[in-house]
Amino acid sequence: MKTAIAEAGYVEDTENPAYVVVGLDTQLTYEMLAIATLAIQKGAVFIGTNPDLNIPTERGLMPGAGSINKLLETATRVQPVFIGKPNAIIMNKALDVLGVKREEAIMVGDNYLTDIMAGIQNDIATLLVTTGFTKPEEVPTLPVKPDHVLASLDEWNFDEK
Repeated sequence: MKTAIAEAGYVEDTENPAYVVVGLDTQLTYEMLAIATLAIQKGAVFIGTNPDLNIPTERGLMPGAGSINKLLETATRVQPVFIGKPNAIIMNKALDVLGVKREEAIMVGDNYLTDIMAGIQNDIATLLVTTGFTKPEEVPTLPVKPDHVLASLDEWNFDEK
C-alpha cells in the first residue's frame, strides 16, 4: 500500500501528516499507533482500507485491518472513512477498470460484512461462499440475503449465464 500511495504522488510525513491511511500491517508497532493517534487528534483525515475485523488464515481468525481501525477509532474518538469494500469508491473503480456493467457483475466473497455488503450496497449481484469468515449457520439470520450461497466455488456453474 505504501508503494501505491507513493506512486500517486504522496510523501510520507510522520511529523505533520494530513492523512492517516490504515490497512493491514503485520509489522505494526506501538510507536506507529502513537504517531497515527496523535495525527488524527490534530486533525489528519483518518482513512481505513476496509472494516474487516478478522481475516481467516490457516492458523484461524487473525486481526484484520478493521481491528487496527477500531483501536485508533477508540483512541481518538474519530471514525475512519473507509475506501475499500463495501464502499462505492472501490466498487465503481473495479467496474470501470474491468469494463463491466453493474448488471453483468457478481460480487463473490466469504465475508458478508464486507464482500457481500459491497455487492448489496452497490446494486451488484452477490455470491456468498461459506468456506471463510461467514459460516453456513449464520446465513438464515443475515438481514439482507445474498443472491447466491454456496459451500464452495466448486458448486458454481461458470458456464451458465
